Amino acid sequence: MGTRSDSRVVRALGQGSKGNVLFGTALHAADRLRAGKTPTDLEQKVLGVLQAAMSDAEIKQWGQVYREAVTKLGRLAVVPEVITSRSVNSGYTTANLKADFAPVAAEHMARANTQIVDREVLAAGGDFDSPAFLAGMRQAGVGVTVFGTPGAAPTAAVADTAEGTVDTEAESEAGDRATPATFRAKLELENFHVVRAVGDQGGGKDEIYWCASTTNDKVSGPGYKSEEFGAVKKGQTRTFSTAKRTVFDGQVGNAMILSMYCWEADQSTSAWYDKLEVALNALSKHLFDTWQWAIASQFIPGGVKVGIALDIAIFFISIVEHLRNEDDLSCERVFVLDRFDLALLAHRGNVNWHFDGDGYQVLKVKYSGDKVPFPTGKLEYVVYTNDTPSAPLMLDFDSMTPPALCSYDGKLHALYVRPSDRAIMWTFQDSGGNWSTPQRIHGWTSYYAPALGVYNGKLWVFLRDANGLLLAPRTRAARGATPRQSAPGTNRSVRRPPPSTTASST
Repeated sequence: MGTRSDSRVVRALGQGSKGNVLFGTALHAADRLRAGKTPTDLEQKVLGVLQAAMSDAEIKQWGQVYREAVTKLGRLAVVPEVITSRSVNSGYTTANLKADFAPVAAEHMARANTQIVDREVLAAGGDFDSPAFLAGMRQAGVGVTVFGTPGAAPTAAVADTAEGTVDTEAESEAGDRATPATFRAKLELENFHVVRAVGDQGGGKDEIYWCASTTNDKVSGPGYKSEEFGAVKKGQTRTFSTAKRTVFDGQVGNAMILSMYCWEADQSTSAWYDKLEVALNALSKHLFDTWQWAIASQFIPGGVKVGIALDIAIFFISIVEHLRNEDDLSCERVFVLDRFDLALLAHRGNVNWHFDGDGYQVLKVKYSGDKVPFPTGKLEYVVYTNDTPSAPLMLDFDSMTPPALCSYDGKLHALYVRPSDRAIMWTFQDSGGNWSTPQRIHGWTSYYAPALGVYNGKLWVFLRDANGLLLAPRTRAARGATPRQSAPGTNRSVRRPPPSTTASST
């Protein structure tokens, strides 16, 4: 490899002591292949990706170099000790990966080129990449984005009543109870705008092309490669051809991982492109099985998803740098998109993704698939008498968010979001334990769980509407609600919730 390639791999790997576990697994699997050992389930999958890029002889050479380095140094700076501490006789399994992954995720989350973005920014259509993140992506050549996950785990709202403490939660059918309906997702590339040209650093053509690899909890998508865009210059906006714009078109359950790559073309041969396509397909196929335990679940924390995505990116960079010809990888981005994110993208229609690497391009991505069904579930509640809980009691109300709950004026009030039309619904429990028929509050809609609270003798509701505005309308118990009011100082493009505001009472 040349100096530039070596630098890219080193920058992507970083100097952490816990991360790069997938890269380490590949080296360990190569060593075990060299020694004639039977690979574990996880080792077989990473070998499948390696074999798309190199021969078994080359893989065994990787293993030999790795073993010699571990024997000499004891451990390697870019491979975690959970891997280097193993002898060639000790395989590394998917169960080991799951058990060891928490510190990997924590280390990856601390890097400047990873981020968990407030999903409200996506809903509002704002840019979500901070200057610090762009700088981290430019330095490492790769960036990872996961969006905030309201409803990713059951969360409770609690209120004290005369009978005891009531604990309610919105349970998702994506948990142990049922599997939500799959849907057809389709992602297309519309165009890209050149903020900073890559430039020709390889001595040949100055062209840009894009690649992608996708996987989700239902299918692995085929590898994608766009046409080449020649003579790309700063300030230009280049449009993808109709025949070369579909990145993914298939069924999705709960979530998908999308890896996007921007390449600078420099006199590579058709054989190189064939190998690249095989590698992209292998990445989708084998990593679908490897990470299914995580992407199929809405209960995986965002930090773990970040760790998974960055480990995939690092692993693939190490592979493509081995098989590449003259082409240079300008930038790679990995996105973890669950059905909430895809639903918001479908609502917005398109989104801009920034690729700040050797060059800087803003890629416009369009959602053109089916309407995304939100995960829904029945509301349940448990009544605590002292510390003794009752059996779960189910309400016949479907919700797509955790509910808000508050005791006021002798009644227990609950707000939730109806899945069919995103309507804010209101119900209350009277002193006899009966829940009222839910009513829609005005024409309010939202993608987010509302909040309830009592202040100055009144019941208040705060919510984000479907356009991303923070609203602070006042409600009155059992008498509907006043017209909605926008809280002062709200901003559609904030990355974090705005400062607390108090709406005027009318």
